[in-house]
Amino acid sequence: MRMTEETTKKTDAKRLKPMKAAVFIAILLATAAAASAVMAIRVWKNARSGGLFSWNRSVMYSRGIDELLDTMERYGLTELYQNVPSDCDTAIIEELIVKCSDKGIRVYLLAGEPEWALEQDGSSLIRVINRAADWNRAMPEGLRIAGVMSDIEPHILKDQDSARLMECFADGYAAAMAEAGKQELELIACIPYYFDDEGRRAGLERLVKDGCTGLAVMNYYRGSESEHILTEAELAKKYDRRIITIYELQEEGKYGLTDRNTYNSVGLDALYDNYGKLRRDYFPQRIDYALHSYEALLEMTERESRE
Repeated sequence: MRMTEETTKKTDAKRLKPMKAAVFIAILLATAAAASAVMAIRVWKNARSGGLFSWNRSVMYSRGIDELLDTMERYGLTELYQNVPSDCDTAIIEELIVKCSDKGIRVYLLAGEPEWALEQDGSSLIRVINRAADWNRAMPEGLRIAGVMSDIEPHILKDQDSARLMECFADGYAAAMAEAGKQELELIACIPYYFDDEGRRAGLERLVKDGCTGLAVMNYYRGSESEHILTEAELAKKYDRRIITIYELQEEGKYGLTDRNTYNSVGLDALYDNYGKLRRDYFPQRIDYALHSYEALLEMTERESRE
């Protein structure tokens, strides 16, 4: 009887081993998947710095600010590039800065017109910088606009000599950067990804060296972001400047956008996957990201919540 019991126990033990191994592997896989999901959220929400472009001035008012900040908090965005009317009351600016500061969000004035590229003295851009400095001086200590996100886009101008235009563009930024330095403000230059492909590399290098504290690259060619930012990343590293890769969210057809230029149709998960790859490609260099724009992000969020 004892031998039979022992034999039975041994047989049962042999049967249990594969079962235990399978359960153990399943637990490991589940744990790994959970850890991967948590890591994905961390990378998305804590990716050095995530920014959001907002051209909609209505968000400057109480309910608009609250909805904007809820959206930014949901996606872990920590920088706001907000277009602000030049005659905006200081009290409205202060409310925006206070609410953003409470959420750990830095605010930059978003401004720019293609014609500013023709201003070799950077006069229009300098006016925006001085406006930000004036608002900073008018607000209580500890509250401040971090800087200016300048979206000039000289490539939109027609019938211009490319080399001369780039020289003028870089000169204007150099003058504006000198003023931004005096006012202790950051100046981020927003540029398309293809400047280096159009014989403008010398002007681009001067822009990075003398005209800004950081580059924000309109990296609007889905799937090729890593290779398209190569020159800009090299220059940013050489001159110790920030670099931000911008993802377009607006729908195909707007402003001449094709499906390949935007993540509107493929969704935010695909965008996250691409940004994760880009960060790995350039590690350990810091590459931040930004989303364009707030209105498009709201539309995508609403659509994806219904699916």
